[in-house]
Amino acid sequence: MGSRNILLQVFHPHWFESRANKRLAAAARRVPSLSFQQMETQYGDYLERADVERERVRIQNADILVMQFPIWSMTFPATVKTYLDTVWFSDFGAPKKVLPGKRLMLAVTTELGSVDYSASGRIGHTQLKNCFCHSRFLRGWQESRCWGLTLFTAP
Repeated sequence: MGSRNILLQVFHPHWFESRANKRLAAAARRVPSLSFQQMETQYGDYLERADVERERVRIQNADILVMQFPIWSMTFPATVKTYLDTVWFSDFGAPKKVLPGKRLMLAVTTELGSVDYSASGRIGHTQLKNCFCHSRFLRGWQESRCWGLTLFTAP
């Protein structure tokens, strides 16, 4: 299998202050065939001003899309939602045009430790997963497990 084009989009307004996100981004930059985007650096807090066509071309040119962001209070940052609404869903069907056959990996960090998200932890593991899988964001995607990570493939 040849090299895959990977697009890493980091959504974190203060990623340079986040030890985990900073390390993930630094490690990812060493991966061959990886394009790196720090979304708030590129667009500021105004991701609704994203160049929709340019962003869709970036996604189309990638074999694998990785979205990296923190989970705060059981949800992702508003910038992720704004980006999805603007780029993926702005014409009521963009995912069908842009994402067929794409693989999506979510690289998330949490404010709590892994014990808190275990089945017996105070949050529980199913609740964290449900914040993605029951949203419009991943409806219809096929889930697969790989190296302990969850990968989603567009329908």
